[in-house]
Amino acid sequence: MATEKVYSGIDRIPRGSASDSIVRGCLVLEGGAFRGLYTQGLLDFWMRHGINFQTVVGVSAGALSAVSYMSGQIGRSARANLGYRHDSRYIGVEAIKRSHSLINLDFLIHDLNEIDPLDLDRFNDPRRRLVAVATNCDTGETEYFDRDNCSDINAALKASASMPFITPMVDVDGKKCLDGGCSCAIPFQWAIDQGFDRIVIVKTHDRSFRNVDPKEGTTARRVYRRHQRFAEALDGSDVRYNRDYDRIDQLREEGRAFIIEPSEVVTVGRVEGDMEKLGDLYWLGYNDGAKCLNGLIKYLGLKETDYCASVRLAKVDDADELLDIYTPYVEKTAITFDYKAPSVDEFASRIESIGSRYPYLVAELGGRVVGYAYAGTFKDRAAYDWSVETTIYVREGFHGMGIGQLLYQELEARLQAQGIRNLYACVAYTEEADEYLTNQSVLFHERLGFAICGRFHKCGYKFDRYYDMVWMEKLIPAVEQ
Repeated sequence: MATEKVYSGIDRIPRGSASDSIVRGCLVLEGGAFRGLYTQGLLDFWMRHGINFQTVVGVSAGALSAVSYMSGQIGRSARANLGYRHDSRYIGVEAIKRSHSLINLDFLIHDLNEIDPLDLDRFNDPRRRLVAVATNCDTGETEYFDRDNCSDINAALKASASMPFITPMVDVDGKKCLDGGCSCAIPFQWAIDQGFDRIVIVKTHDRSFRNVDPKEGTTARRVYRRHQRFAEALDGSDVRYNRDYDRIDQLREEGRAFIIEPSEVVTVGRVEGDMEKLGDLYWLGYNDGAKCLNGLIKYLGLKETDYCASVRLAKVDDADELLDIYTPYVEKTAITFDYKAPSVDEFASRIESIGSRYPYLVAELGGRVVGYAYAGTFKDRAAYDWSVETTIYVREGFHGMGIGQLLYQELEARLQAQGIRNLYACVAYTEEADEYLTNQSVLFHERLGFAICGRFHKCGYKFDRYYDMVWMEKLIPAVEQ
């Protein structure tokens, strides 16, 4: 609801660190204030899959979103906007007191570091390049501030996102600047001029969007009477924006750029306050990132197996890696009620015995096993032969990448071919989440079509407390003959 101060699903925003792999090419990020949550969802998905562009050029919210992307901190940008949108230090009375603007960008650039510190070593990695786009208020021209060549990249980022009319000008290397979108909403031409042959453009409006009846000649000339060239640039921004969108469509048709845009019409306002709408926009970006991943990998000329997970049958030799995945669940969570992880030999024996009757699957990404799933006997009596109990675990740091869903889809297909009709999952459950157990496993299974069909209260004791257990059920149709 709009009255909520924090997005209800903020705990589901993924966390973790991106790999240190670098992808050749230039990533171009459009702005759009809180429409930037679309970009943040997209970038989080890409970070989870190792898509870390060597060069990023961003405008306004696009430049701000690039900060956590450059530092490899998954979910950091989204947690800031979905958790602090209604914090008056960021937007509101306190922001006005501190920054003489409704939006206090210093909160995102400086104060946030006290809450969720930026990984400066990763952010300043010399192998990668960040360019923030702003508009020079004296000349009306576009300024491209390179992280490694300007004296204060934070000032450049602030200038890039400082909206005209409501935000004071920002001094960057002696130049008074405001929002880069006033002169250049989507800096794809910069990428072309730099000679990049792999250009990826992220828009924050859908493909059909155009400014309706754009007009030149607004109040800008009166408000910025001492900066007439800036006013002229601002007056022409709507016309230029539509022209840029047309040009991007042309680049797409010519195969000169890979374009990602919202798959749905975006209705989020520039300073949107409805937290659920903002959260939905984040997940739209995240899911659009998943949909375009294969196409992006092909466009960039990357090896698919390095960035997309694949599923195969487990081998006894996988026991070491599967145990490595399982052990943290035993030692740090109540997701499993095991007190002690089994030995490698025990794991190998389970793979062999279970795999002789039911599918035992592993997911691989970049040559590494990142998850596993299998089916086991539901009950020993013959009448239960059409039912199985399912089990799934995903390696730490690889959640939210669709690996679990991929494993379960393959597992279900193989079980259906065997004539199995009922899938059951035994899942630890708690009324109040704690440091050892959330109900993400329940939510995961529900998204895959499982439903709770039974509950046992306080049946598991671990970490000096009791936990419930629920049975979840999914019925699958018989294979048509």
